Formats: sequence, structure tokens, C-alpha cells
Amino acid sequence: MKKFDNIILASDIDGTFIDRHGNTPEKNTEKVRYFTENGGHFLFSSGRNSKDIRVIIDNIADIVNTPCVLCNGGMLYDARSDVIENPVYIDTAGLIEIFRDVDKNFPDVGF
Repeated sequence: MKKFDNIILASDIDGTFIDRHGNTPEKNTEKVRYFTENGGHFLFSSGRNSKDIRVIIDNIADIVNTPCVLCNGGMLYDARSDVIENPVYIDTAGLIEIFRDVDKNFPDVGF
């Protein structure tokens, strides 16, 4: 049995794993590597999507060893295989009118 067997560590990205300038401190990568090499399971949990996360952390497949929870829980993303495990999509047909109303009444809101 390794030191961190059966332990899962999830981290946010912005301001947590990467600094406020968008840089990944080497110390963070080193600590995660130590954690995973000793049996730990590491993933990111973020509101970001699978495309954004690869831009922000270009070596993500070398960092995580467990599928990431993205889109605020909307999907599991396996960064090693670049596969969305179980996407949860909203039926957009019913939302078109809502989007139009929001766009009309709140033009500064993005979605």
C-alpha cells in the first residue's frame, strides 16, 4: 500500500492551481507529482470546459490521473485520453425563448 492510496484530491484551477497571472507554479506540479506517484488520485474540478482547460494547462495529461469534473459538474473529462466521459447537455430547444428574453432584457449578460 502506498502513502496516498484511496485518497482523491480535487483542485480548482484559477487562483488555486495556477496563480493570478495564469502561470502554473512549478511547486504545484511537483507536489501533485509526488502525491500521484505515491498512490494519490488527482483531478481538477472547474467551471471550465475540456477545450479551455487544455489551453490553460497545456500539460494537463501529465498532471491529472483521474477524470476531471468540468462545466461545474456537467461532465467528467479524461484528460489523458481527451474524452468526455458523461456529458450532461440541456435540451436547447426549450431554452431558445429564454435566451432571447435574457438577451433582450439584459444585453450586457453573456451566455
